[in-house]
Amino acid sequence: MSSDINEIRHEIAKYARQKDKREVSFGPEEPSKWWPGTVRDPEGGNPFTHAGAWEFIADEVEQKETIINPKLLDKPCGKLGYEILINTKYGTVYVKVRLDKHKIIGRSFHYSGKG
Repeated sequence: MSSDINEIRHEIAKYARQKDKREVSFGPEEPSKWWPGTVRDPEGGNPFTHAGAWEFIADEVEQKETIINPKLLDKPCGKLGYEILINTKYGTVYVKVRLDKHKIIGRSFHYSGKG
């Protein structure tokens, strides 16, 4: 994986937009708090769909002002993930993803402070 933040932005957005390149982690080896149905889409106020959450992530990371923070994960141990906080009119959305061999893995999508 690249350490260049612009390349990371590009990879996150690219894979988030490709249905066959994205997945959500489940299980004890890679826990997840992926709850798009509990988060309101700022474009209309309805809860996010699974696909809508990915599109929202892609749109946001393409914005240069959106901060992406690298984070070493506990599970899987030593793997690199990326945390993103996105302010919306309904609250701050916490996103965590991991890039892995030509795909993106969703770890968290919920309001900040929810678990």
